[in-house]
Amino acid sequence: MVDSRCGLHCTTCEYKAPCNCGGCIETNGHPFHGECPVAVCCQNKGIIHCGECKDIPCELLAQYSCDPEHGDTSQGARIEQCKCWYKEAKIISLRMERQYFLDKADEEEYRKLYRDMQPGQNVYWNGFGEPPTLTFRADFDDIEYNRERQLKRKLIKGRFAGGNLGWIVPEDLELFVALYRKPLAKPTMEQLQILELIQNAGPFNIQQIKEETGMLVKQITPILHRLQEAFLIYEDQYDGEWDRGWYKFEEMFPEVDQEKYTRQEALMIVLQRFAYRLVWFDTAMAKSFYKIPEKEIKLAVGTLVAAGILVAVGTGYMLKSDAELLESYVPKDIHFVYAIHRNDFLYKAHEHILKEIAKEMTEGLEYDHEPLQYLLIDGEFHGASVGHFRNGPYDLNDVVCDLPDAENRKEEILEAVCKVNFGKWPVRFMGCEI
Repeated sequence: MVDSRCGLHCTTCEYKAPCNCGGCIETNGHPFHGECPVAVCCQNKGIIHCGECKDIPCELLAQYSCDPEHGDTSQGARIEQCKCWYKEAKIISLRMERQYFLDKADEEEYRKLYRDMQPGQNVYWNGFGEPPTLTFRADFDDIEYNRERQLKRKLIKGRFAGGNLGWIVPEDLELFVALYRKPLAKPTMEQLQILELIQNAGPFNIQQIKEETGMLVKQITPILHRLQEAFLIYEDQYDGEWDRGWYKFEEMFPEVDQEKYTRQEALMIVLQRFAYRLVWFDTAMAKSFYKIPEKEIKLAVGTLVAAGILVAVGTGYMLKSDAELLESYVPKDIHFVYAIHRNDFLYKAHEHILKEIAKEMTEGLEYDHEPLQYLLIDGEFHGASVGHFRNGPYDLNDVVCDLPDAENRKEEILEAVCKVNFGKWPVRFMGCEI
């Protein structure tokens, strides 16, 4: 996170707490010791930090960073940090472009985007039967668009990442079968009974299965889910109705070759899509999104690196073509706040990190503080709205944020949170009642 103009990490500065210093960003270039000429220079040029300046390293920054007595350890460390921040800014800018947070996607662009971000999911804790959405990214109502695609079977439902429900395009069904099929090696008597019922006389809905077998719904439901994970049956949810039919999978998709890809082959295909939309990723992010063991992901990534498709960049990877592109890429000016729901592609790719960050930011709060949405501010996650999920307006107790200048963007942040919470405003902002 950028926390200074010059590359010095204000968050770890020994003077921050005892001197009650907000840092050069929050104080507009006037930290505890008075005006900082480096910070003022950045502000006058309209840049966030020195890494964005064409003159880096200038004489002024070098004087602060390389001074033998008062400079960095090691010398020049803040200059290198600024260069790293600039490289990160390029990645974030290109990522936001490719995910259409800057210029919204039309239908043709949206279909490509959806394909690369599969399996699609609906808004977290949303109403039953709602279609998937790539929130904030389309220049049209993509919920209605995907509702229509569901109705025409251009989106099909299955249990994919970690057994979670999601929707994919039919042409990628073989790919996702290879990724997520869990063969039924030793079926139980009850599983066989329901499977044979559907295969021989289906389709059936749950109520009909209950009448035919005498089982309880709470027995039937997990069996259906397990058979679904084995791609032996298919749940045909083409609208929001609860009374859905369960079909024999092969009957619904006779042309699908479940052995077309090995899991590694399928993984190498989706990882290239993942890399394109995120620009930079590491294997933990891929594991977080796809819910596939990291060992398998590392093997697939290694094969793609050996083939010259991916290249290692720092602790992660990117497409070789993107590494070359970023050399001359100029990052866009990004200024926005979105409250991102917990089924969103971008959240799912960072879930393992965001859960820990939210835990640290909400530790000790006396009121309900489950993260409801996460704050995507200028292309990076910087906090969350917290409270308690309910059917209808949630208990929206607070907004937590780690931006150094969070107070300066308070209204912007509150409006973004209000927009996705049925028009409701939070009770607090950064712990203070509104």
